[in-house]
Amino acid sequence: MKKEDIDSFAKKITITPFVITLVGSLVIFVVFIFLFINIYEKKLTLIQKQIIENEKKVIKNDVLTIKEAIDKYRLMGYVLANSELKNVLNLALKNDKFIIKPQNINEIKKNLKSHFSKNFFFWVKSPILTYPDIKIIKEKISGKTFEFALYKNKKYLIQYKQLDKNTRFGIAFNEDIIKNAIKTTFFSFLDEYNKNKTSYVALGKIYSLKGPDQNGVFGEIIYMPPEFKKIIGKKLYLNKPDIKGNYYRKNYYKCFREHKGCFVKYYFKNPFTKKYEEKISFFELYEPFKWSIVKGEYISSMKRVFNIQRESLMKNMLDIFGKIFFRVMFVYLFLALIMYIIINKYVKTILKRYSKALYYDDLTSLPNRNKLLEDIKKFKSVIMIDIKDFTEINDVYGFATGDEILKSFARRLKLLYIENVYRVGSDEFVIGFGRKLTEEDFKKLFKYKKLKYDDIEVDLIAGGSNNKDRLLETSELALKEAYKENVKYKFYDEKIFIQQQERIEKLKKLKSVLEKEDIIPFYQCIVDKNGKTVKYEALMRIKIDENIQSPAFFMDLIKEARLYIAFSKLMLKKVFEDLKTIDKKVSINLSFEDIANKEMKEYILELLSDNIAKKIVFEILESESVKNYDILKDFIDEAKKRGAEIAIDDFGSGYSNFVNITKLNPDIIKIDGSIVKDIHIKKNRKLVELMVNFAHEFNLKTVAEFVSSKEIFEKLKEMGIDEYQGYYFCEPQPLEKIIKNDKIISDKPTA
Repeated sequence: MKKEDIDSFAKKITITPFVITLVGSLVIFVVFIFLFINIYEKKLTLIQKQIIENEKKVIKNDVLTIKEAIDKYRLMGYVLANSELKNVLNLALKNDKFIIKPQNINEIKKNLKSHFSKNFFFWVKSPILTYPDIKIIKEKISGKTFEFALYKNKKYLIQYKQLDKNTRFGIAFNEDIIKNAIKTTFFSFLDEYNKNKTSYVALGKIYSLKGPDQNGVFGEIIYMPPEFKKIIGKKLYLNKPDIKGNYYRKNYYKCFREHKGCFVKYYFKNPFTKKYEEKISFFELYEPFKWSIVKGEYISSMKRVFNIQRESLMKNMLDIFGKIFFRVMFVYLFLALIMYIIINKYVKTILKRYSKALYYDDLTSLPNRNKLLEDIKKFKSVIMIDIKDFTEINDVYGFATGDEILKSFARRLKLLYIENVYRVGSDEFVIGFGRKLTEEDFKKLFKYKKLKYDDIEVDLIAGGSNNKDRLLETSELALKEAYKENVKYKFYDEKIFIQQQERIEKLKKLKSVLEKEDIIPFYQCIVDKNGKTVKYEALMRIKIDENIQSPAFFMDLIKEARLYIAFSKLMLKKVFEDLKTIDKKVSINLSFEDIANKEMKEYILELLSDNIAKKIVFEILESESVKNYDILKDFIDEAKKRGAEIAIDDFGSGYSNFVNITKLNPDIIKIDGSIVKDIHIKKNRKLVELMVNFAHEFNLKTVAEFVSSKEIFEKLKEMGIDEYQGYYFCEPQPLEKIIKNDKIISDKPTA
């Protein structure tokens, strides 16, 4: 055999097992890849199902929470109505017209008839008089017993007094009005609850559980969030399928008839994508009102986060397999087992990272909101903590500093509480407890020195709750209340819930005032030394519940709800309309907030036509609220250029600054009423003398407020005050009374 043939055969012998080993290893590697992908695809599917199940639990809990809230609103409505009826009844019993005696039966019956209406009436049951003939029943509402009267197929809530053994005198109020009030109040609560949420709560009204009407209608939509209100009133047809032919309404209608809630899948138009997508919703019936409560989420929304994580996972797996593939090219078959162990280890690591991203916060390594929602049932109480002014910290010092503060605070919480600490928002943390929360738990949080990072002091604020059924919602309400009261921490109690509802009700009334333009300018006279009226001050009054009230009672809420400018603008509009019929000057109060608001400033200057401006005195309060004297000075110069006068209000109060006054160049200073009313005190007299001398030196008029008696008037005249205002001369009155009493309209008959 030639040398060349020997070399060739040797190569074949050498190459053949190498190729066989290499191909075999490659086949085994491909099989392993397939098996790994198949196994972990199944695991990913299970994770996806778990995510959907968790979301379903959240949806169901939200619906049941709303059902409980309806029950509380319902009970609160009847309790409040009951209380009002008691008050009215007690007032009626003080009236001699309702004293029941044999000799005045006819007169009592006549009085009862005169106070009778379809919604409200008084009633009597006694041996000598029964009017009207009613049937009294008892009914439990949310566990509390109330008494009702049945009269002419209508039900009335009643209150009564047992005047003697056989005589009852009572009052009755139409239950339908109470239900409507509860409905209106609860819908306002839902508007707040649904705000800025993609997954919202809607309500339907079920006409009957016995079956649909002849047209297949069994109910209608009665509530949707404001952005979808156009479909309120839409009828619900039992036999109308979705675009896939599913008669999903039959499913939840059947559940309602069986007195239970249920999940239903169907296709519905997504208002954000404008496409019909699969949706899963939980339906629950609130039987006392026959309301169907529904909240759902689109499957696409549930899967979106999962798919992003899944793509990242698969990409990482492929990168790892690629690296391993080139190594397998150079090793023998027996290394396949080692490769399996390595791959398995890598994949497990990836899955752990994926699981951590889903349930843990990357920055602080604390469990996140998803994890809290899974764990919440095991807690009996929670504390919710917020880092105050954290947005400003990020803006001033940067996000890197903000992140370090968050990590530092997370470490402190873990040292204090060891476990059950969660980061649930940008700067919000929650601590869960398996026991009832106490004052000591808050003290433990706040007893250490302030959190510091690079000389940046960080303040905390917290809210806590022992309400196991609504831990997160109620602790958040307590946190908001702590912010409102400017305290370090706050426990949740039912007072907070009631205050929240009262705030919503007040806000609704204030918005109604703006819609109906129920702002009424009152006017108070300002007189000269001879007691002759020379001008009037316009004072805002608002009409609420048919009562005329000062806005001072609602000012904090007006400013909090950002309604101040709207109220101020409407007041100006009303006063300028009145100016057309007033032949004297009128003082109008302006705040720095009015002047600093660009839109409001332009509106005021537009109102100052040549003829009107000469009748206007703007009263401006010079105080700590003035942030920019240049803005104030520019407005004063422009208003005076157009013919208006400027008065500095409450001069002599805590912040009056003589230097600033001379810079502002006003025409009038109004001496603060707190000084005037105690003019008999020597210190106050000296202050007034000082202010009068100052005013005369700079050619300014002086006006004294709170002049309540002749004695004060005479003393002020001696000091040289130019003009006077107070109850000694007149009280604030509507324009009609001012016209009638002071005859301020020139050459026109009074109304």
